[in-house]
Amino acid sequence: MTVSQRVPDEWTLVALSSAGSVYGGLSGKTKDDFGSGTSFYVPFTNVIRNVVMDPLQLERVRIRPSESQNLVRPGDVLMNGSSEVPEEVAFACYVPDGVDEALHLNSFCFGFHPFPQPTIHPSYLAYLMRSSVGREAVRALAQGSTRYNISKSALLATKFYVPGIEEQLIIVKALDSLRELSSKQEELLAKKIQIRSAALEALLSGEVVSPLTPERTTRVRVRIDDLAVPIRGVSYDPDRDLHSGDRTTTVRLLRSNNVQDARLNIDEIQYVDESRVSDRQYMRPGDILVCTANGSRALVGKAAPFRAA
Repeated sequence: MTVSQRVPDEWTLVALSSAGSVYGGLSGKTKDDFGSGTSFYVPFTNVIRNVVMDPLQLERVRIRPSESQNLVRPGDVLMNGSSEVPEEVAFACYVPDGVDEALHLNSFCFGFHPFPQPTIHPSYLAYLMRSSVGREAVRALAQGSTRYNISKSALLATKFYVPGIEEQLIIVKALDSLRELSSKQEELLAKKIQIRSAALEALLSGEVVSPLTPERTTRVRVRIDDLAVPIRGVSYDPDRDLHSGDRTTTVRLLRSNNVQDARLNIDEIQYVDESRVSDRQYMRPGDILVCTANGSRALVGKAAPFRAA
């Protein structure tokens, strides 16, 4: 597969197979092996959230001496092998220098180990796979119905137009500078969200009394299904039913990636053929969108209220 791009004449067409090889994550593990032990692994969330792996976001795993497990090495590129939507498969994460020599990878991801003199620098590849060019490639390769996987062999056969290594590193340096600036802004936003969350927790738990209701009121425990009626989301074929733009026969489709920090973000939204949507599945003001499945356990259950536009 060759990804279409408008590129300078001096850029060359390169297959990922000419730049490195792939390996799998942890295998043969049970839930009892995680959370303890002396070894560390890169969790799913570290891979999909960061273009450069965060060495502070590692988790423990027990590796027995008799086990043979693949190791993550500096310079590798890590990618998630599955996702609930096709365009979110194979987000890439570059492994920086200085990581632990016995670092492993979660079983939902795979690693790309570059050859000694690769035609694509791994740090450039991490940014490339997260760009619109990379997303176009993986969306075409993703396979599945309710959860999507990507074939490693098909990914290796994919070809991209790339500049020379020297120019790749110049581009990476510029993108790193922008990422660091963006990270500082995100840290400030995270602090504000933390303050808001703490206030919500205190008010909703009764730990702090609202100034609007100075006297404590009686609180009762209720079941969610006593308050609302759950409605399953839309089932669809991504190749046939999804569209990137609005059409006369499509409706906006809210997915788990639209739920961010307890709010709905519709900057990146897909449209689904209206024939796939029943009357019950249309969101109404006051409804709450809940994520019921995700590759990361931490993201299951995230929710946001729906307000009319």
